[in-house]
Amino acid sequence: MRVAAEGPPIACKKRLIATFALYSGLGTPGAKGVPASNGCWVYERVSKENPEWKLCNYNGTVHHPSGSKWAYDDTSSNHVKSTETARIASCRDGVPGRGYIYMTNRGNGWVWGASKGVRTHFAELYSSQYTVADQYGAWLDDGKPGGAPMVNFGEAATSTATIGSITKKECGQVKDGEYLGVYIYPTSMTEGRLTAFVNAMNACTKK
Repeated sequence: MRVAAEGPPIACKKRLIATFALYSGLGTPGAKGVPASNGCWVYERVSKENPEWKLCNYNGTVHHPSGSKWAYDDTSSNHVKSTETARIASCRDGVPGRGYIYMTNRGNGWVWGASKGVRTHFAELYSSQYTVADQYGAWLDDGKPGGAPMVNFGEAATSTATIGSITKKECGQVKDGEYLGVYIYPTSMTEGRLTAFVNAMNACTKK
């Protein structure tokens, strides 16, 4: 998990964690050409390339079984409940650190799968690879299950303006100390795209 560069204290409206579910690349806030976090939020990379994370799927695939944290990608109403429950339990088993569950909505709402040992449930707000947050309204109507929204900024066609406006909107729904998820694939989150995200997060979290 990354923190902002050292500097004078800043008054924060809230402090958040941006969780990037990475299936392609991510730049570094604060690196050349990209603004830094204002200190009110940090970010983390959850990916197959990060051995800290034990990543599990419904089909039984597991990456980094010795990881110190875990994430299950993802629950669905189309899955066999008993199999899903067993996969989540197996993913969680023996991992000392925090765990996440990503939840999809395939027309029947977001499926939790488990609560024990889970730090955060991310509700994926996109219905396909080519949508950004088209299920946002349904998520609100359903009482914001999980409490942590996850949006999709992985398509090259998603403009910097959209990234900025969606980040601001979703950030406004996240409580102090909680999480905002971002799915990235196939286009990496770098340069102008990352700048739009950082600027929106800084504006949202600063008092």
